[in-house]
Amino acid sequence: MIDKIQEDCLFEVLGLFQELGLNKHVALIGSWAEYFYDEYFEKDYYPEIATRDIDFLYRNLRVPDFKIPLISTLKDHGFIYSENPMTRVAKFYKSNIIELEFLTRVIGQDQINYDIKSLGITSEGIRDLNLLNKYCVEIQKRGISLFVPQPAAYVVHKILINNKRLKQNKADKDMRSVRNLLEQIKGNSHQRILFQQIISHLSKKERIKFDLICIQKNLDVSSLL
Repeated sequence: MIDKIQEDCLFEVLGLFQELGLNKHVALIGSWAEYFYDEYFEKDYYPEIATRDIDFLYRNLRVPDFKIPLISTLKDHGFIYSENPMTRVAKFYKSNIIELEFLTRVIGQDQINYDIKSLGITSEGIRDLNLLNKYCVEIQKRGISLFVPQPAAYVVHKILINNKRLKQNKADKDMRSVRNLLEQIKGNSHQRILFQQIISHLSKKERIKFDLICIQKNLDVSSLL
């Protein structure tokens, strides 16, 4: 069951992003991306969303080349801005409703955190986000335009990172989402073909990891390959 207060708060944020022009530069990549997949699946799709964490991937640190007043805008709408005292990584909170964080792809070997100059904040760099960034698509909902990963890419990503989940409850929740989405992908020709394409382009190391996790988690993907 989706929390209506959280849902409305998310759309408030997305509306602000659209007014700022920020929606062109970020993608919603966490569990809340699943909320928007009903655009792909006709029936019997019920996303399991039970988190206040809302994660946005900042897709390209080089653009735009001007400042976006994100911090002041969110503060004006009741958000609290917080920085980790050690890393300076930024988060935004609204009451006990939602928590916003911006993530970036790791570039190179050593750097962990990245300054998003256009927003005036520091973000955490996460490995394994290239797949989500590569297969993003722009969708419309309730008058809002935003980017989300294609469902097929989201599923492959969730499988590949499952063994990195430190908290078992999050790993289990991810697998429930994966199973739910796999059933929907089987009935959607476009997503099924995309799933096959993504798997075929995995590196040898990634494919071994993918196959191993599917075996460990008893995921039946044979009908999709």
